[in-house]
Amino acid sequence: MQIAESEYDYIAHIDLGAVIAQAERSLFLAANSAAFALLAAEAISLKEICMPGALMKLQDSGNVEAVSKAFPSWLAGMTFRDYVGRFSAFLEELGFIASLIRRSRNENETWSAEKTRKQLNKLNFPGKFDYLQKITQRTIPRKLRADLDSVIQARNCYEHRKGLVADTDTQTGNLTVTWRAIEFVEQKPDGARVIIKSLPHTIEEGNAMIAQIVDRQKTFALGEVVEFSGPEIWEIGFSLRAAVSKLVIILQEFARPLAIRVNEPQEANDDERLRNTESGVKAVQGSLDYYPESE
Repeated sequence: MQIAESEYDYIAHIDLGAVIAQAERSLFLAANSAAFALLAAEAISLKEICMPGALMKLQDSGNVEAVSKAFPSWLAGMTFRDYVGRFSAFLEELGFIASLIRRSRNENETWSAEKTRKQLNKLNFPGKFDYLQKITQRTIPRKLRADLDSVIQARNCYEHRKGLVADTDTQTGNLTVTWRAIEFVEQKPDGARVIIKSLPHTIEEGNAMIAQIVDRQKTFALGEVVEFSGPEIWEIGFSLRAAVSKLVIILQEFARPLAIRVNEPQEANDDERLRNTESGVKAVQGSLDYYPESE
């Protein structure tokens, strides 16, 4: 079958705008809210625990120290639950659309939207990944899958054991959670680089601000409680947003030979937007693709 070269060659158009926006917005809100709350909790000294404007105090409001100490772990657990739940819902929707696209290849194939929905709903997180990969016959980058698997493991620790790492979470004695992040560095004319810790940041004349994708990881021993800072939770959330974009691109490549156009995710133009920004970024180190096809 001839591959469509322009939008006029397509026989069908699937608009994933709402699906992408819902996934990205929910991950964005979860990441920002959790990071802000954790940073704020470090700076606020509480005398009592109560709801703003409420006349009644919470049941354990007297033990302020214990509640304050438990808050970061509780919030991280809720955030990881949100991350996995929202990404799982996105995978389910993507799997359904991929199944529908495959149906267009073989009109004689028996296909039911209701049965497909039920089948996907019964699958766990890894199962939905496997389903999407099987339908599209495209290889999902190993690094993307490994990062998401580690996030699921962290979520399981929070969900089932209040963050405690158990034997079921690791086969090596340690649990390593991995993700990717954008890191900014200031580069001098001689090539020397200094990592920029916070933004906004003033660049000295003659220097360049460089953005690059870096690997992050955090390892926890058996019996240890998993803990993440506000910035780390924020980076993990945005790593998941990048995974959303990559999976949409995979679906797009699957549909194109069938003359079906799937709209591109917003992040597809991140490289160009960053190159043209007025925030002082003068160069981009390599590609800003979080998960290249080669991995």
